[in-house]
Amino acid sequence: MNNVFLQKFLILEYLLIAFYLVLLSAVILKTHLFRSKHLSKSFVLTLFYFKVACSFLYGYLAWKNNWGDTFGFFRASKTMAEFWPHHPLKFLRLVFGPDFTTLPPAYQEVINQKSIGYYGLMRSGFILKVNALFQVFSFGYYSVHCIFFAFLSLIGIFYIYGFMSTFCSRNRFLLKLFIYFTPSLLYWLSGAHKDALIIFGFGMIFTTYKQFISKKQFLLLLPLLIACVFTYNTRDYAFLLFVPAFLSYIFASNTRINPFLPFLAVYLFSVIFFFKGEAIHPAFNFPERFIAVQQHFLGLDGATNFDPVLLEPNFQSFLKAIPVALKNSFLQPGLTFNEGLLYKLSFFENIILIALSLFAIIFSNIKKLNNGQKSVVLFCFSFALSYYLLLGLTVSNIGAIVRYKATGLVFMGIGLIAITDRNKFPKQIQTFIHKINNNYGS
Repeated sequence: MNNVFLQKFLILEYLLIAFYLVLLSAVILKTHLFRSKHLSKSFVLTLFYFKVACSFLYGYLAWKNNWGDTFGFFRASKTMAEFWPHHPLKFLRLVFGPDFTTLPPAYQEVINQKSIGYYGLMRSGFILKVNALFQVFSFGYYSVHCIFFAFLSLIGIFYIYGFMSTFCSRNRFLLKLFIYFTPSLLYWLSGAHKDALIIFGFGMIFTTYKQFISKKQFLLLLPLLIACVFTYNTRDYAFLLFVPAFLSYIFASNTRINPFLPFLAVYLFSVIFFFKGEAIHPAFNFPERFIAVQQHFLGLDGATNFDPVLLEPNFQSFLKAIPVALKNSFLQPGLTFNEGLLYKLSFFENIILIALSLFAIIFSNIKKLNNGQKSVVLFCFSFALSYYLLLGLTVSNIGAIVRYKATGLVFMGIGLIAITDRNKFPKQIQTFIHKINNNYGS
């Protein structure tokens, strides 16, 4: 009897997987959501299947090696979803309502009784709510959540490409190759975790801003605001690093002055505010918040932990830690680190990306870039370097760095591609790229 029930259970899961794959494939092929002059619908559909496969692999490896908290979010959201059939209003209040501390006592009592972990935590509560909403459509199957997260990631990376390809018109093939097929980006940004949500949020910010600029309709500021709130709730620190870079880009791209000047002014103000913000309000004591995050990671028991440079709440301490922080973000894991195949692959990818970075710098031609291109290059490098710096200063676990830095890598790679002048390549490489462009489009 139990075997029959188990078979029916698995059959339902397989049917749901097939149903959502067909449904979302139809969305890709039949709607304007993925309309592009430079990417065919068949390419986007193939990429979607790749990302779903990577999402399944992500879940499998997390389960097998007991990595991360993707299943913790899923299980907690499953408990929340139990309210849906019998108390739908309570369920909706939990999903769309404010944080735990502002809930009525009756709600808090229910949450505590059900032991819904993560709900009261700011950085985990939002993904828990997203998972809980997905539970309504997934019927409690993690594999269906993998499909949903892969689809959101696809939307995000598609719109990031759509925005950035305008500034990389000479190197669209290189941009396509990097942004869609870099192994770490394909793997880490597809799983049922915050990385897929943050890349979705950034993609929506870019496309809503692009629509606002082209149509000049103030109503379009509403979806832009929603995209910003979504991104902030997913990872507040990533969004806060994104803001000065994006504001600098907006100022630089809409003026005729040297784009470097708005970036210099915004980041000079940001550094001063970072170290002196406490004078305005205690909540703006950012050095102490950095130290608290560093202590949090030091307190975690992980197989890939290492000893970071301990921070103190002053400018000199942070300045002294910067070289080691960037080394950890760019070069970890090292060659001698032996914790499995995934880390070895990550090491070799680091080496390849460093080599390609040197290649891009050697064959760069900044003088040929127009004002808009220079602005987007400065945006990409500013955000990526500040993101890498934050990881290196606070995170003392190699596994966490490998996963987290995928978001920064997206923009670091785009910046390098944007400065590369394909006409300076050796003739053999130019011929090779030209042939591929003719076969697969620019």
